[in-house]
Amino acid sequence: MDKDYATVAHYLFLTFFELDFLVLLRFKICFLNFCYVGHDTVLKHQDAFGNRNKTSYLFLF
Repeated sequence: MDKDYATVAHYLFLTFFELDFLVLLRFKICFLNFCYVGHDTVLKHQDAFGNRNKTSYLFLF
């Protein structure tokens, strides 16, 4: 019985943690997008394959 409650609590904690992380990540992307709007070198930088037409936020984190 105690093991079941511990497992449920663990899953709930992980779920809320992941949701919180995703919300923060989305907010960070939106905030950085707003801050760097109009900067082509930031929004359309060259990736590892030489593509400049894709917007990437990886290097901003």
